[in-house]
Amino acid sequence: MKKIVSILLAAVLAVTLCISMSATALAAGKVTITASVSPSSLTGAGTVSVKVTVQNNTDSEISDVTVTFPGDDSENIGSIPAGESKTRSDNEWNVSEDMLDTDLTFSAAFTDANGNTQTVRTESLTITKKESTVAATATASVSKDTIEKGDKVKFTFKLKNEGNVTLEKASLKAPPLSDGEQLGKTFSLEPGETKIMTWETPLSESVDVKPVFSYTANGEKGTAKAGTVSVTVNGEAKASSTPEADALEVVATANNTQVKAGDKVAFEVTVRNHGSEDLEKLKVTDANGNLVTFTGTQLDAGSAARGTAEVTVQQTTSFVFTATAEDADGNSVKAASDPVEITVDAVDLASALTMDVAFIPEVSKAGPVDFTFKVKNNTGQEIKNIVISEATLGEIAAIPSMTDAEQDVTQPIQVDKTTSFVFTISGELPDGTRLESQTQQPATVTVKQAFGGMSTMLILLLIVVVAIAAVAVTLGVFIHKNKKAGYTAFGKRRDGGPDPRQRNGGSHPNGQGTNRRYQERPPQARQQRPRSQMPHEEIEPRQQRPQAPRQKQQRPPASKKGGKGYSDRNKF
Repeated sequence: MKKIVSILLAAVLAVTLCISMSATALAAGKVTITASVSPSSLTGAGTVSVKVTVQNNTDSEISDVTVTFPGDDSENIGSIPAGESKTRSDNEWNVSEDMLDTDLTFSAAFTDANGNTQTVRTESLTITKKESTVAATATASVSKDTIEKGDKVKFTFKLKNEGNVTLEKASLKAPPLSDGEQLGKTFSLEPGETKIMTWETPLSESVDVKPVFSYTANGEKGTAKAGTVSVTVNGEAKASSTPEADALEVVATANNTQVKAGDKVAFEVTVRNHGSEDLEKLKVTDANGNLVTFTGTQLDAGSAARGTAEVTVQQTTSFVFTATAEDADGNSVKAASDPVEITVDAVDLASALTMDVAFIPEVSKAGPVDFTFKVKNNTGQEIKNIVISEATLGEIAAIPSMTDAEQDVTQPIQVDKTTSFVFTISGELPDGTRLESQTQQPATVTVKQAFGGMSTMLILLLIVVVAIAAVAVTLGVFIHKNKKAGYTAFGKRRDGGPDPRQRNGGSHPNGQGTNRRYQERPPQARQQRPRSQMPHEEIEPRQQRPQAPRQKQQRPPASKKGGKGYSDRNKF
């Protein structure tokens, strides 16, 4: 009886284990990791902002999560509960020169619920190295251009870094102020920044102030000249500016200043030579190095030249065009246009990155189902690190970079029962802005199966388990009856005696027929043909092997009641 109970308990345990394993497999997801870097390009070694997010899509907590940046820069962020995420951020992550234009991979190591150590990695990211552009514009102004002798005037000088590299060791001289010596302290100027300096002094005579900023960029020295500022003292002759200081004038206009991201803007740039000398080697570029096309490089005194440039605009910015030329003696002349502001319409983040999902909504049995994701880029600009995911499945597909308006991605997904999926798509704009959206309606796949939708494998497994249990019960009943009849599980007597079933009237293990006797069938008379009618064949006699004499098998004496070998277990 104990064996029967054990077998039944084992069968029930097997069924429970199968069902629980099936449910766990359906609920389990994956651990995913994503990374974003801003800005995505540098002119050389520098710093960027990095965010790495680890998403736990499993049904168990993961612990000892360690996020590693390229260069073995690791940090432990602790544990992440099921369905939640954690982010490691570094707003000033150092990027060396040799890390530019190379594949960078971020990873996370963790311990799962079973105590196993696992590692997940991001798609490769690249921080591109862009060509460095040095451009600086200088302006100067004065509070009053006509004063009384001895009055104080205030000069204001501005230097703006229009390039994409840092201006270092920058300084200002504005002769004849301070006898032509440096005004103020040396400073550095990051791309896009403006430095404003003021100088206040009394004047007793008319002056022509000629401001010049000096700096170093990319290891080379450069200068930015502001226009001459004149102050006249009443009763004295009016000061005149030096023609060479204002020899060039640059005027830039755009065909459209309000555009969408990805639109092209056409600029017209006019350069005028107000000097008395002819200029040559004329070259005009914007801060990003875009070259303005001119019909020639010669610019005669008093003449003007017009050129055009077409630029793709991704974000709101201002364009400053800088012209350089040389006179007959090889002296360089430089001038810059006023900034031209181009405004890019704000991106609707909710609809910037979307997708449509196509699939077969009803299948006859469990198995892989193809899902086609139509990814839509509604921004008009590049979107990087696009990831399609689902809460229970984790990451499904990834697109490193997308500039097209639409792109199709087909991916098979295993569907074991009727399931509803809610898909998420995420990506990043060039400025690091994160985009994310979900499908509006759940994608439901119906699996038409019997037995309440259980998988075929589970049904077959249950049938096998039930069959095994039935055989076990039958075998248990048979063994139990044999034991009651004084026999072992294999039908042998426990006392070692002969099996009564081999003799006439023998008792049976089931206790029935103890008084019955088998009726022997009378022997049938054999009909023999006369020897003369039997076929005759000459057969060579073969050599007979000697045989050992047969021994008569002796039966063990039957046990007597109360004698040796008698025990209470023979009682019924």
